[in-house]
Amino acid sequence: MPENTPQHLFVYGTLSRGSRSPVAALLEVRARFIGDAWIHGRLYRYGNFPGAVPDPASRSRIWGDVYFLKDSMLIDAIDQYEGCGACKRISPLFRREIVQVEFGNGKALDAWMYSFVGRTEGRPAVHLPAHINTQPRGDKQRAADRRPRAREGNALRKPARLEHRAASAA
Repeated sequence: MPENTPQHLFVYGTLSRGSRSPVAALLEVRARFIGDAWIHGRLYRYGNFPGAVPDPASRSRIWGDVYFLKDSMLIDAIDQYEGCGACKRISPLFRREIVQVEFGNGKALDAWMYSFVGRTEGRPAVHLPAHINTQPRGDKQRAADRRPRAREGNALRKPARLEHRAASAA
């Protein structure tokens, strides 16, 4: 990757650890997990997946996972999955941008993030319990937090056509 671009990626929702997404599995194999971090912003539900809108003025935090990207080919595969790669067949709902993420220990770094650029008017905000939205979770607790979602019919998964495209791009 060029030196002036981040070598880290902040993910949430379908790209998070423990997700059934093929791209989340790809991240676990081809990137190195750094830790839990957060950004200021709002999280919206858009069909079967969430969309995060960064907002430095917001008091709400969006927690996610930070990965160190070992190679630039990985970001290309994720661009395809998120619909913001070179071959856009659908109107993009996400844009890859640089955000500053903060870790629980107060350290911060710049990372790529897929921000939601779709309409948020009339979309339900995702309200996480205060303990999830305001502090990092350990691996066991994060797994416990995810279990109910898995029983809800994969409410946060991308539509199958996007998963298929991501799998074939990887």
